[in-house]
Amino acid sequence: MANPQTPGMRIRKLREDMGLSPDELSDRTGPEGPSADTIARIEAGIIRPFGPFLQYIADALSVTTLFIMSGRSEPKDEIISFAEREFTGVNQQKDFVAYAKEASFRNRNLTYDELRVLKREYLRRRAR
Repeated sequence: MANPQTPGMRIRKLREDMGLSPDELSDRTGPEGPSADTIARIEAGIIRPFGPFLQYIADALSVTTLFIMSGRSEPKDEIISFAEREFTGVNQQKDFVAYAKEASFRNRNLTYDELRVLKREYLRRRAR
């Protein structure tokens, strides 16, 4: 059975789970993303998330657009989200994810700073 929640309800739950206000989520989406008012309207079900706004919100919440719209996928892994932000090539993203997961002992969650260090190490090894 499909998830009965609406896209707006999923966005609100994810935002609240991250401890973010609509203003903070809007800030995370960047200058091209939706305003806090638009986010509140999406969460209330007045409008549906669409086009680029949907992608900005999904990226800010570290989930896929499919998860927001249908509830049928899991939130993105933080390492994958980092790789997608930091590397433009798909092969380089996959290589970095494999490298970082190997370095992540027992699948421990890595902090952003730890991921930045791993990125530097990864790029140094690749340059050799």
